Amino acid sequence: MDNFKVNTFYTILDITTTQITKRFNEETMPFFKDLSLFSHKRLREVAETNVIPKDAFKWFSEIYGKFVDEESLKHEYIQFSKSYFDFEKIMNLPVKFDDTNKDSWIQFDTDSDDDNDAGTMVERGAGITGFYRHSS
Repeated sequence: MDNFKVNTFYTILDITTTQITKRFNEETMPFFKDLSLFSHKRLREVAETNVIPKDAFKWFSEIYGKFVDEESLKHEYIQFSKSYFDFEKIMNLPVKFDDTNKDSWIQFDTDSDDDNDAGTMVERGAGITGFYRHSS
């Protein structure tokens, strides 16, 4: 058992500690700070307040500044944060469609040879009714 501790466990622990120190350092932390702006919590905060940290995307702009304007990026991020939760609501199809207004339904072409086509999926019985409701 001592052999296992010394030759395996401590070796793995040492490698893991070294990698964490190497990957999460002063040079990489600004990247992780920018990345954290895309967490659910931060997106909600920005969507509700329109406020982002003054140094948001600073690191990104230092690297990609000749391609991306920092102020435009911040503005786009604020717009994205407001739209994100609308996208989140429509990520899953509803279990049952409301069929009170058939005029707002679209029927897919089932004559396509494309295997990725929704019509083909309907023909194969993939559980899709062949109709989707679209918002007007």
